[in-house]
Amino acid sequence: MCLPTAVVGGIGLLGSIASAAFGAVGAVQQANAQNAMAEYNAKVAENNAKVMEQEGAYARAQAARNADEKRRETARLIGAQRAKMGASGAVVDSGSFLDLTLDTAEGGELDAMALLQEGDMQAWRAQLQAGNYYNEASQARASKVNSGSVLAGSLLSGAAGVAGSYFSLDQAGVFDSGGSSEVYAPPMGNRTASRGGFKSENRMGGMY
Repeated sequence: MCLPTAVVGGIGLLGSIASAAFGAVGAVQQANAQNAMAEYNAKVAENNAKVMEQEGAYARAQAARNADEKRRETARLIGAQRAKMGASGAVVDSGSFLDLTLDTAEGGELDAMALLQEGDMQAWRAQLQAGNYYNEASQARASKVNSGSVLAGSLLSGAAGVAGSYFSLDQAGVFDSGGSSEVYAPPMGNRTASRGGFKSENRMGGMY
């Protein structure tokens, strides 16, 4: 059978339109999947940042407890020294005995301050890492795309393709109403029964 070229061209255009529609849907689905992954990565980074902040706070609090314990230890040591010196009959608040007490107190306080400084450094490193994680979260969210823009862009691209196809077909005269061009479509094998079996009819009416 023969189909008018306009029909064939119309079928081709419908295929282009369907392809453009499917392409737009696929683009939006891909954009949504990308956005979902970006949000997931952002939340993971934020959780890591919160963990680091907690670690920093714990390090500083632990350092304060350790420094307090060191000061108490120093005080106990000074008390033991004074008791020992007093038992020997020495004057503990003057001379070399006083110097020993002051040296012990100074050494203990330096140790306590060193513990506090170590805690501050640990907290600072943890806070720095937390800041890096927050930056990762911001970058992840910044990588999101606007689904509406993706859809519009895909539709515009598809529309341009459809328009291009139509223009090409129109230039070829496919949609010219004055034309009588036809496209041959093979028959489905029209057969009629006869006494001897089957006989086929060709388009010119002959039999074989």
